[in-house]
Amino acid sequence: MSEDEAPPPSVTFATGGLQWTRVRTPRLLSFIAKILFALGGLTVLAASYESMGFLAFAGLLGVLAWPLFIVSYILSLTQNAIGGGLEVSKSELVVHIARKRKTIAVDAIAGALVVERLGLGWPIPTVEIELIDGDILTARLPDPRSAHAVVSALGFGAGGRRVHAALAKPTRRLLHPMLGFLAYIVGNVAMVVASTVGGFGVAYAFCPLVALAAYAGLKRLTRAPELTVGDDGVLVEGRFRRTFIPRSDIVAVAMPTFTTLVIQRKSGKATIVRGVVLNDARCAAIARVIEDRLGPSVATADRFAHYDRSGRALSAWRDHLARAMNEASYRQNAATVDEAAAVLRSAEATPEQRVGAALALRVAGEPAERIRVAVDAAADDRVREALEAVAEARDGNDDPMIEKALRRLAAPD
Repeated sequence: MSEDEAPPPSVTFATGGLQWTRVRTPRLLSFIAKILFALGGLTVLAASYESMGFLAFAGLLGVLAWPLFIVSYILSLTQNAIGGGLEVSKSELVVHIARKRKTIAVDAIAGALVVERLGLGWPIPTVEIELIDGDILTARLPDPRSAHAVVSALGFGAGGRRVHAALAKPTRRLLHPMLGFLAYIVGNVAMVVASTVGGFGVAYAFCPLVALAAYAGLKRLTRAPELTVGDDGVLVEGRFRRTFIPRSDIVAVAMPTFTTLVIQRKSGKATIVRGVVLNDARCAAIARVIEDRLGPSVATADRFAHYDRSGRALSAWRDHLARAMNEASYRQNAATVDEAAAVLRSAEATPEQRVGAALALRVAGEPAERIRVAVDAAADDRVREALEAVAEARDGNDDPMIEKALRRLAAPD
């Protein structure tokens, strides 16, 4: 930044306390421990070949795995409560702690939402800021208005970037030792069975791999749902499948119980989101986010078809949009930059029409950043890929990349 250039405006928020929930470091330690645990199984295999040097090395790796498992587990349950404040600008979040400051790029934030938690008998407004690496910063705010102001300043308010939220309680980690013990039993049973076929040494060598696979499977079976809410709809990630619900198909959101979300759809069907040991306050918070993004369309419905591809080749589609926005013969039905921008973010537009609106903006000479705003707000990965391809396109040589994204967009779920 030059000396004459003014720094971007920022907003400072006083908080009643900050709390860090570390996820990245425990996850990394656990990953390393799993590798060492798997390698430790090679000790018996080495012994069967009387390789004493390799036996000692592999045995040491297996022993080191257990302290890492323990440290990882302890850190996953540790939450650091500290005093401090927040400063938010367009590009970064600054966490002030005493005289220290920690800077986090806004692009490194996966989601931010207002969560009201009960404390001493009344709700305390908090803001949960989830980073892309999984760490969560929780800030207690003096009032709900300040909490919503923080979320809006970070770009995650209504009409802003997509919001991601995992619905699991932090205490779900207490289930992991039980899952690990069950997986260990599965691994040993598999070892006994395999030893009758391939010999004890080979069976024992692969016992840790079987146990780790069983642990991963048990975690998947008990996985808590995760939701991503964008201006195009809601992506629900369950134990075994991902379901995308277009915003235009959502009628209402209800919570029949504290930890169950029911998304009512125009078709009459309902998508039920529930799981084991969920965070009720976070469930209510994400339900409010969905409702906030169910606003009326900002574009007239009869204009959407204007941006359909209608079987055209990509170059012909682009030419059609160029003529519609430029030629006098299209004056009565002319498209405008503002209309294309509205269709790009509209609840009623189809994914193809969103891409058409993005192409129209590029034809009109609008900067790629205007399309990337819609990319950041979309929950459907296929829509994001297609819009990003349009934003990145420089000339006709990029058409194959756009066509590939469009084929994926048109493919059935």
